[in-house]
Amino acid sequence: MKNRAFRPDSIKVVDDDMASLIIAEGTVLLRVFDRDAAAELATRQALAERYAGAIRAAIEAHNVEFSFRSLMLSAIYAVVATAVLLAILFGYRYLFSRLYHRLRALRETRIRSVRIQSFEILRADRIVWFLVTLARCSGSSQPSFSYTPISSSS
Repeated sequence: MKNRAFRPDSIKVVDDDMASLIIAEGTVLLRVFDRDAAAELATRQALAERYAGAIRAAIEAHNVEFSFRSLMLSAIYAVVATAVLLAILFGYRYLFSRLYHRLRALRETRIRSVRIQSFEILRADRIVWFLVTLARCSGSSQPSFSYTPISSSS
């Protein structure tokens, strides 16, 4: 069998003395015997016609699913979904780089060191580092915990 693509209208039921044959373009696809029909409480010819109808419906569904139009729409959908994903990723990169810059700019103006009298408990650099790391963790699926020291003006 070299050509595996059958037309649905080429599927026929042919009665033989021992079985009903379901044939497509000269190739026997299925044989239905009297024992098969008895198990389904139907006649052999009726069961063969039911199976032939199911095969026709499956071939038609396959042809629709793998038609040129369907494959082109799927390819276009994949390209659009990839473009949207890239836009989201670049948007995240842009927004988070601005957020990192803004957090670093707030050091010593809005974000001050935590002190008790003259004892410095937590420097502003460490607070900014923690906030940037927290933003990186929430903005990516693979958090980065590398410490990059920020030059202190104090």
